[in-house]
Amino acid sequence: MAKQRIQNYVFLPGVASSSNAYPDAYWLIEANKTFIKKEAIAYLSATIASDTAVNYNPYAVSLLTLNKPFLLDEMVAWINYQVSNNISPFVGYTYDSAKCRRDLGYMIDAIIYDVR
Repeated sequence: MAKQRIQNYVFLPGVASSSNAYPDAYWLIEANKTFIKKEAIAYLSATIASDTAVNYNPYAVSLLTLNKPFLLDEMVAWINYQVSNNISPFVGYTYDSAKCRRDLGYMIDAIIYDVR
């Protein structure tokens, strides 16, 4: 069998959009959209409820919890230093120290929650 050169061959990988490989897939998903959303929300809610009771990293959680006041003091002091010395990107930066401490506390709480 001899090889033959094809002059105008264009290779297009994948399935053509007009091939209709799964003609009913779109319509099945569209028809069951409400059911799929309801089931996904129920599954995620059950998973989240069952996962939050378990602490997979007890040492990390306890270290973060016990050191939260120290971390807050250090972060606020660092930001105060950056602002008072006009160190980039804090040049001309103004903020409320109490709100900053509160927001940093929220972030540490979120990290503790995620580490669990």
